[in-house]
Amino acid sequence: MNTRRNTPISGCRGLTLAEALLAIVILQIAVLGLVYTVTAGHAHTAYGSQSVEASQVAESMMEEILTHEYADPEGGTGLGPDTGESARTTFDDIDDYNGSEETLGNLLDANGDLWPSNIQHFSRSVTVALSDQTITDLATTVSGKLITVTVTGDQNASATLIRFVPSP
Repeated sequence: MNTRRNTPISGCRGLTLAEALLAIVILQIAVLGLVYTVTAGHAHTAYGSQSVEASQVAESMMEEILTHEYADPEGGTGLGPDTGESARTTFDDIDDYNGSEETLGNLLDANGDLWPSNIQHFSRSVTVALSDQTITDLATTVSGKLITVTVTGDQNASATLIRFVPSP
């Protein structure tokens, strides 16, 4: 008959309950630190992506505006849309865009079609103002129109483009 004795092997000992609990607490702190780092990194990446999208939405509007004439070909005066120009597709000069606004979920492209739903978390506005810009190196002042396109996202990402267009 073989009987075993419960005697420890010399030099070997196990963990006590207190040591095991301490090891678990230390491991949890380390894991929480890693989770926080990954989460913060993800948030910064998402914000960066939205900032790039906001810039693209602003650039798209600026490019659309710059395809139009500087002055109204029909002789209209004043900033903003002229009579009969109620939609962007009817705008025929730069200053017709003054006061143009698009709210969240209502971004349109140059043809008047809605942008894809993944871009619809932005709002966009345009101001056009008469402006004089001084070129100090040439000691001259140039008159023109100052276009400002502002895009704001629902996650606080934003972009603002400003462009001066000199009078021809």
